Amino acid sequence: MFKYIYVISTVLSMILFFLCNYLTEPLVEKNELGVAGGGNGNPGLFPWFILFPFFLIFIYGTFKYLTNFILKINRKLIFIVIYSSSFLSIFIMIFTNNEAGKIREKIIDANPTFTSVKQLSLLNTWSNSIFFNQYTFILVFLLVLLTSSIYAAIKIPSSKKAK
Repeated sequence: MFKYIYVISTVLSMILFFLCNYLTEPLVEKNELGVAGGGNGNPGLFPWFILFPFFLIFIYGTFKYLTNFILKINRKLIFIVIYSSSFLSIFIMIFTNNEAGKIREKIIDANPTFTSVKQLSLLNTWSNSIFFNQYTFILVFLLVLLTSSIYAAIKIPSSKKAK
């Protein structure tokens, strides 16, 4: 039964990231009123209110299934998984942070109400597409993989350590 719930939660989590990306406010120089920006908050975060429980089930299920799988493999392979998932996670985080910095600079250029990068938070209506896309969904998976690998490395029976 949990397998079906997990599959549904995985699909809904993917839809969640798609919706957040899709609902990103486009960055325009000036609108018809002559003012750049404006709006009613951050519509890209609205799907989180509805789909967050499914995202939590996705994380829990992924951790559960990955841990069960990783406990069956060789200890040396576990450390390879730990190092590779760490490296890929750091790479995606650095890439995402750099893209967010570029967007913040574009926002300052396009919107006269902002004069400094410090006035803008990293998560705003124009940056949803950077933080909620397929790469950050992969990042979530990699972080769960890293966590389950570390957990498995600690939990692995002593009889497997000797092999």
